[in-house]
Amino acid sequence: MSRIFPALLLSLALLSPAMPLQAAEGLPATPQAAVDALSLERDIHTLMRNKKALAGVALLTEDGLCAGVHMDAPFPLLSVIKFPLAVAVLEKMQHEQATLTTMIPVRAEQLHTGTHSPLRDQRGRRDMEVSLEDLLRYTVTFSDNNGCDILMEYVGGPAVVEACARRLGADNVFIGHNEDWMHLNIYNQYANWGTPRSMARMLPGFFNSPAFSRSTRTS
Repeated sequence: MSRIFPALLLSLALLSPAMPLQAAEGLPATPQAAVDALSLERDIHTLMRNKKALAGVALLTEDGLCAGVHMDAPFPLLSVIKFPLAVAVLEKMQHEQATLTTMIPVRAEQLHTGTHSPLRDQRGRRDMEVSLEDLLRYTVTFSDNNGCDILMEYVGGPAVVEACARRLGADNVFIGHNEDWMHLNIYNQYANWGTPRSMARMLPGFFNSPAFSRSTRTS
């Protein structure tokens, strides 16, 4: 799934006062690293100047610094929840010794109309079985909303996904609803939220986690 994450990285520039640079715990930054990060932060401010949008950006450097703007403001997560969802799926797979070829039953009523769903469009609205690999691909690579909710049900619901995000380092995050609920009302889309700093921390949190084997992280 390594090809999935670059797309999610773009999503971390979430729509939502700039905070000072902070070194991550246990990773003291060198003076030159601090200078480079400050320069990067100034460049981000320059790019955002005079833009008619409130945006948040958080970038973690190799030296443990976090640079950006509005890094600790809450923004709607929208489809960014599909990253911690994918990791929650991997956790359940490891616990149950399932593989990417494990087939999951999908009911026709789970394939809602009126929402983005390449899975439904390509395979039809019918009862079927779909492999975990395909569900992950549809959900994360193609942002399939029905696939997202099928996997959300598979892992045990939004609370499980939020707990996974927090274990990865996202300490300021709320995930309480699935895609179907968010489509009931446009304002529901703002219910799940996270801060750019928290969401950025999730990536190294996943890749550095001893809970996942190297093959799992790169599959």
